Amino acid sequence: MSCREIRLKFSEALDAPRDSEDRLRIEAHCAACAVCGPEWKSLLRLETLMSEPPAPPAGLADRVMAALPAPTPARREILPFAAAGLIAAGALVALQLAAVASATAPWLAPVRDLSAGLTETVRAGAASSPWEITGWVLAGAAAVGALSGALLGRVKQVFG
Repeated sequence: MSCREIRLKFSEALDAPRDSEDRLRIEAHCAACAVCGPEWKSLLRLETLMSEPPAPPAGLADRVMAALPAPTPARREILPFAAAGLIAAGALVALQLAAVASATAPWLAPVRDLSAGLTETVRAGAASSPWEITGWVLAGAAAVGALSGALLGRVKQVFG
């Protein structure tokens, strides 16, 4: 093989196992060749350096931790927003119950027409077990309130 062909196979030889035929042939050529030998040795040295990760500087972790901002107590800031979210959820539930009732205002007529099937289902469920419906409404209100309060609290943290 010529020096040009040997150098073209350097990359394959570096990826091959150390006892492979191609790598042994290239190493034998590079041991005797003044042109290919130094380049092969440089590549082997580079391979060794790249396989060993450098040690981090002393005290790096302490400096990074000291540079981080102090954590803020997020729970106390979220509580007012959770309460506001619960109030908003309660208002939404009240609006839904008003739409389900038979004596709603005329401006809710389109909503009532769209949810006629849902209204009948809720009425049938309420007639058989009103406490079950009330429990689901309260659980939904609590979940929506808690989620919206947490979201508003996070928005405040992000945007100040």
